[in-house]
Amino acid sequence: MFRSLQFQPRIITIFCKNATTNHRATNIINYLKPLENSKRLNIEIHDKFPTSEQLQYMSEINSKLLNKQINNLNNLLKLQPHELPFNESIKDAIEQGVWNHEDGTIWVDWEKKKMGDSLKSIESDIK
Repeated sequence: MFRSLQFQPRIITIFCKNATTNHRATNIINYLKPLENSKRLNIEIHDKFPTSEQLQYMSEINSKLLNKQINNLNNLLKLQPHELPFNESIKDAIEQGVWNHEDGTIWVDWEKKKMGDSLKSIESDIK
């Protein structure tokens, strides 16, 4: 089993409202695409607000960055997993004032426990 896990691609998730109109997300995706095979990456693009478990893990990685993008983070971390805004659209989270910026983007490298919000941050962390 361990051997099969070694060959699994590393998952990098990008959270944003719309990857086709979000310049930050587009830049990150364009940077990662050529690296998919050589670095064994799997890029996931989510237009849904993170789940409760994802948000908790992301907070452990970099709560300062997460606080910049998500309003009332500490209160959200106390909510039950089935409550909103978990797993609702980022568009709805923006309208409710939970997701801070229309063009806000957060990328997460789950395996390496790294997170950022810009092309510059992923360029330095993906190496």
